[in-house]
Amino acid sequence: RRSSSSSSSSSQSDGESDTERHDSKKTVKKAMHLETREQLEKIRLSRFRMDRMCHLPIFKKTVIGCFVRLGIGQNNATGKDVYRCCEILDVCETAKVYRVMKTSTNIGLKVRHGKDTRVFRLQFVSNSELTDTEFMKWKIACEEGNIELPTLAHIQQKE
Repeated sequence: RRSSSSSSSSSQSDGESDTERHDSKKTVKKAMHLETREQLEKIRLSRFRMDRMCHLPIFKKTVIGCFVRLGIGQNNATGKDVYRCCEILDVCETAKVYRVMKTSTNIGLKVRHGKDTRVFRLQFVSNSELTDTEFMKWKIACEEGNIELPTLAHIQQKE
């Protein structure tokens, strides 16, 4: 005969689960949002940087939430290149393999300017800093689309 020892009452509990533990001293602080182009530049990525890191395993986690200056074509009237400040929302695959700088890849960036989203290849990312005009256009597009600007805490975390 087997003697079944049912001494399963050894479940030790201190009476407090992880979900019950919380700080009772939470103070509600108004999140400080960025105000200057220089603040946003801290988390803007260049094509040169993307070229070096696009095949690293941490690429997606690193770039989401950062910003890029994207070339979107030329102004028909002036013939000058047009750029937009965009937030990186996701990393995806494009239909074809292309060359960024030294690296070949099929990685695309799903980006947002205001409320508009679109996928761009890394080759359209600019190496240059944002201009004040591009920064102001982005801020206005975010306001019009009810998109919250990044907080200073977000910028610190992404740096």
